[in-house]
Amino acid sequence: MKIGITGAGNIGRVLALRWVEHGHEVLIGNSRVGRATARPAGNQGVQQHLRGSFPQSRQAGRHAGRIVLPVSGDSADAKAAVMQLVNEVGFDAVDNGGIDGSWRHQPGTPVYTKDFDTEGLKAGLRKAERARTSQWTASDKSPGSFDQPA
Repeated sequence: MKIGITGAGNIGRVLALRWVEHGHEVLIGNSRVGRATARPAGNQGVQQHLRGSFPQSRQAGRHAGRIVLPVSGDSADAKAAVMQLVNEVGFDAVDNGGIDGSWRHQPGTPVYTKDFDTEGLKAGLRKAERARTSQWTASDKSPGSFDQPA
């Protein structure tokens, strides 16, 4: 698969390395004020710098103790591809249904940036509320729900 990553920081480079290890063609793009760069991932320097990252598992499939991430989307094929990519970087994935349910894992919800196993993630998704918390609204003029974004 051909994958493009915007952001050549630590996370982008680790993701690129893992996907290159799985045979994907990865291009990392980086933008800074006044210049933009893109380079193929998988060069020796990146591999040496990041070897040993994502230590929890390097094997495919569900494993006890792996963190689970939600995936939402309207295309079954696209979700399957994303779920495979999630697995390849050492996480498990849970299908959260269509894109209309993606608000359940947005900022301010119980699962956002939390480390859960499958049951914990599913419980957190069920507990999510549509109303945005005050910390996740940009201003007093921001909408109060995920139904009416600015």
